[in-house]
Amino acid sequence: MTDQEQNIVVAAYCLPKWQKLQIGDKTSYYLIGDGWHILPNYGQSLDAMHEAEKQLTDDQHCSFRCYLERVTYIGDNVPIIRNERANISPSASQRREAFLRTIGKWKDAPQREDL
Repeated sequence: MTDQEQNIVVAAYCLPKWQKLQIGDKTSYYLIGDGWHILPNYGQSLDAMHEAEKQLTDDQHCSFRCYLERVTYIGDNVPIIRNERANISPSASQRREAFLRTIGKWKDAPQREDL
């Protein structure tokens, strides 16, 4: 998935149903009843991801935290500190990936042999 595709999927999950979507090279817009709005760039904005994360249920949030650890530490290489998992500080794009995995919308990039 491209960054733009990922942003659209997160927006479709979190934002009010839009009437029209206008996709630009750098900025995209969505139309709802009160006018046009800028589609958040979830891959670069921690604030936008924070708002998206508020849409998750309690059960989804537990899954989200597990995905965050995997995405941040690349697999199962999560450092252990005093018998507890280390605090993590994922980037906005890592949070977006974990969010998409949580809602079942993540698509891995095709492998080289698939191209």
